[in-house]
Amino acid sequence: MSEFWNENLEIGYYDKIVKDGLVSKRGIQSFWHITTLNKVSYFIKKDILHLDYACGPGTLIGLFSEANSTGVDLSENQIIYANRNYANKGNFFSLDNFDLQEHNKEYEIITILGLIEFLNHDEIRDLINKLEKCLVDGGKIVLTTPNFGGFMRILEKLLNRFGSVDYSKEHINKFDTSSLKELNNTFINFEAEIIKFLNLSIFLSFFSHRLATFIEKIIAKFFNNYFGSLFTVILTKKG
Repeated sequence: MSEFWNENLEIGYYDKIVKDGLVSKRGIQSFWHITTLNKVSYFIKKDILHLDYACGPGTLIGLFSEANSTGVDLSENQIIYANRNYANKGNFFSLDNFDLQEHNKEYEIITILGLIEFLNHDEIRDLINKLEKCLVDGGKIVLTTPNFGGFMRILEKLLNRFGSVDYSKEHINKFDTSSLKELNNTFINFEAEIIKFLNLSIFLSFFSHRLATFIEKIIAKFFNNYFGSLFTVILTKKG
């Protein structure tokens, strides 16, 4: 991966967005992250052993987890921030200080939020193979990635233009349903499930998170989750 995450991203960037959104209860970018974290936290049951890979500033663990959580990230600066703000909620390590091989069949769930779109296919498969060894039989890898088969391309342009961070040069993979299924088929030791979320209701979050969440649920139910600018992928390790 590029040095973008170490050199171009403000320390605690995503955490500050989420905290601001939790207070103001409005804003598109904060709604994006808060909705994602809420969706993923459903799988993180209380007291289970949980690894958050590419944890960034530790927001998932710090604000959305009641598990025995560990976070790892390639950015030393983000790990310093996570330890400074959330050391009471989990353990945080830089990748240089965390050896996956020492955690054989340890975790019941591993989360990977917003990472695989920045990796090529070989890097993704290599990562999943390494993390598989850390999972107990029946354990799950839960990951999220944008759905570029829908209106995400438009939303991406808006966020890159008006947001404070431009990801346009960092995205390597732009998955749609077909290409994501094709990738999942290469994970022969897992059962895979794909769920879409974050539909057009996201634009209402500019005015109100509560309104956007309400409309999100109605659209998802009526159209059976057919629309969504984000994918959740649940990989369950075969026993």
